[in-house]
Amino acid sequence: MKKLWILLLFVFFAGKELAACSYAYQYSLFLLGSSSGELIWLELELERYVSGGAGSLPNFRPMGRTKSLGQTRWKGQLKLKKGQEIDQLVQYKHIAWVDLADEDYQEYLAPHFAKAQGLAEELPFFRPAQLLEEAICDYDRSCGQMQLKADSLALWAALPGQKGAKAHFPGPVLSKFENLTRLNYSEMGKLAAEERLNFFQAWKPFSVRHYRLAGQEIYVYSLGWGLAKGYKPRPSAAWLPWGRPLKDYIRGNKVMMHGQRFDFFQIL
Repeated sequence: MKKLWILLLFVFFAGKELAACSYAYQYSLFLLGSSSGELIWLELELERYVSGGAGSLPNFRPMGRTKSLGQTRWKGQLKLKKGQEIDQLVQYKHIAWVDLADEDYQEYLAPHFAKAQGLAEELPFFRPAQLLEEAICDYDRSCGQMQLKADSLALWAALPGQKGAKAHFPGPVLSKFENLTRLNYSEMGKLAAEERLNFFQAWKPFSVRHYRLAGQEIYVYSLGWGLAKGYKPRPSAAWLPWGRPLKDYIRGNKVMMHGQRFDFFQIL
């Protein structure tokens, strides 16, 4: 674990400008409903970068620097996908390529979320999902709504007292760690047990969403990591009810500096 964190800290502080650490990656999944027995998802895969102008980073407290960080932006794509297993999702429709300012995140993405919802509703035998509630851990390991357990084989996320869901890591997440450590995380089974455990223990809980669909309880877990110094977690003390249209739930841009965040799900 010590070796991994030394490498991560080197990357965080080697740059001369703090803005260099504002890069981030997110892989987000939003459940829309089901069609002919298959779950329908809106998938977002976006990277954060900095352009000219004034901007900010989520929950970031300045560390004595006055130089502008530039405008924080996100670019990537949105897709409509089908599937019951996180590693077997199949693309149904490409929604859009996007490049947007972080400060306009929800407003900019709202039409694309509405478009995805409309396309989903046109599918045969469509049944809408209901987002009941969410719990925000905000990268706080003491979060009471999600438990993370790691061994040398896998990382598991679970509700208290429930069976866990195995974390599925998107390719860009593994590639990032490979670039940092020169270890081949794409072939996890070939790594030493200690190296696998170090990787799994780097992740922190961000949030968990509770959906209901056709008698099934579906939970979407979100994990992340990044530069914690200067980041102030704001976890929720309890589950927060949603109570609004599904298309209005537009989240994903709270990723720590030079960090990554990704979603995976569990059907109970």
